[in-house]
Amino acid sequence: MSSLIDYRARTDRSERRVTMFNGVLSTLIAVPLGLAGASGVPAVLHVLGAWAIISGIAQTAVGLRRRSAELGKQWPMLLAGGLSVLAGTYWNFLALADQPKLNVLVFYTAVGGIFFIIQSVLLARRTRQAQPQTA
Repeated sequence: MSSLIDYRARTDRSERRVTMFNGVLSTLIAVPLGLAGASGVPAVLHVLGAWAIISGIAQTAVGLRRRSAELGKQWPMLLAGGLSVLAGTYWNFLALADQPKLNVLVFYTAVGGIFFIIQSVLLARRTRQAQPQTA
């Protein structure tokens, strides 16, 4: 949903393409993830690992393009994108272990949610500060 809102808010075509790519990728991952779920934990970790790497690269690219001061320099988005790439890489290695577990996903989702909230708060504050005050 956030990708759709972000897509609608953007006017720059190249930024819209990256945002659309990330949104479509995140939506389409449901099919291979469902198939992987029937195959076991290693397959799920590989699919989620690939998704995390690709979407993390896209998120980092968007963050780098939006580094202006009025958009809060995008530090939470950049950190989340970079950590997503690292997490995806780790999950792919973890899938090769003797007894891989899905509990490693909890930390990723919690940290990702925190970064998302921080970025939203920063952008909302910047938007309020940029609006002219009326009495």
